[in-house]
Amino acid sequence: MYKMVAIDLDDTLLNDEFEISEKNKQAVQKAIEKGVVVCIISGRSFSSVKNYLSDLKISYLCGSINGAMITDPASGKNVFVQTVDDKVTGEILKEIELLGMHVNYYHDHKVVCSEKNDIAEDYIKLTGVEIEFVGSLQKYHEGASAGKLLLIDHRDTLESLRKKFQKTYGEQINITFSKPTFLEIYSKKVSKGEAVKTIAQYYGFEQGEIIAIGDGENDMFMIEYAGLGVAMGNSNETVQSRADFVTLTNNEGGVAHVLEKFIL
Repeated sequence: MYKMVAIDLDDTLLNDEFEISEKNKQAVQKAIEKGVVVCIISGRSFSSVKNYLSDLKISYLCGSINGAMITDPASGKNVFVQTVDDKVTGEILKEIELLGMHVNYYHDHKVVCSEKNDIAEDYIKLTGVEIEFVGSLQKYHEGASAGKLLLIDHRDTLESLRKKFQKTYGEQINITFSKPTFLEIYSKKVSKGEAVKTIAQYYGFEQGEIIAIGDGENDMFMIEYAGLGVAMGNSNETVQSRADFVTLTNNEGGVAHVLEKFIL
């Protein structure tokens, strides 16, 4: 019997309009009523996730910024935080700021950028999160450790940087795509799989009692960890190859399909 479900947000629970369909909402609420622990595990900051938690009436621990932070929604207090190594962060920021690339800097529940631009405006529309504009991120970093760096640019440019950073800092960071133009850098000690493991242990669940549902490269960690790893129908072949089950797409109520099939 499955006792816990970990669900990604973007392109998984949310449709392409960044909404939770009524079908998904009802399935989640029925699972909770049945006593199942439903947790959101997202690459977003907690400030961008909490409204969805409220809408779904989810009070269980939430993993944000790919599991670098685990928060109790009831109190807003963090029960786990893991930042990127400060020296590595500084070196990466120095290089990417010289390239003029857009970077979202995640610190605690905040997202900051160097300056307001079209990319930042689009991200605000996408997530509903407030962004603080602070000038030099290298200077900002001196007083605030990063939970995650999000690089936004063309895929080819990001692929090139990924290879370079993987070679130089591969033992200290995870570097994964959450969307084709979103490259995320976070501590090697952090993953959505580790977040699911930590939350499951908190509630006293075994690995085999967990379902994890996601679509992105950053979701593969929890898909592989869970007793039942589920890939969305809109995920790529690599993600689907790591899953035990492939559900419908995010626009077809793929999450509800999983909950109805394996829990309800």
